[in-house]
Amino acid sequence: MKERIEKLELITDRLMRRSRKVAKAIITPFPISSCVKEENIKGDVLHYMFPGDGVITKGIIRFNGLKLKDGIKVTIKLENSLGSNIKQFIVEKPLFKISPNIGILSGDCLTISAETVNQEAALTELWAAFLWVPHISETNIKNCLINELESTRDRLLTEK
Repeated sequence: MKERIEKLELITDRLMRRSRKVAKAIITPFPISSCVKEENIKGDVLHYMFPGDGVITKGIIRFNGLKLKDGIKVTIKLENSLGSNIKQFIVEKPLFKISPNIGILSGDCLTISAETVNQEAALTELWAAFLWVPHISETNIKNCLINELESTRDRLLTEK
């Protein structure tokens, strides 16, 4: 009986050591970006259709070739078969960051447009970039053992 209890304790100890190990996975966001350089930018500067469900997490817009006091009107439009959602911003700094956290569905279309507030001013360069993270149902899931993850980690660390 004593041997059986010792064997069960040994198995329990081994299982407890394994249960303490935590594995983390990263779902990389997908970048969406565009750059437009013209003598006078007016209208659409980025178009993108989403191939899967997810969330737009971050956005950044940078513009050059314009006095800051003039500013630009940036329009973010997300549309699908059910309708559209439009947000407008007046941007007076050369770098504009936004965290919209907008849920999107497969087939949704994103359009970013810009125009100067002062019609006499000319916008000559605009960069726009957004990140969208697909829902877990849209990603590939790989099952692996903790020791596989550890060996991959060790291999990557020795390659550096």
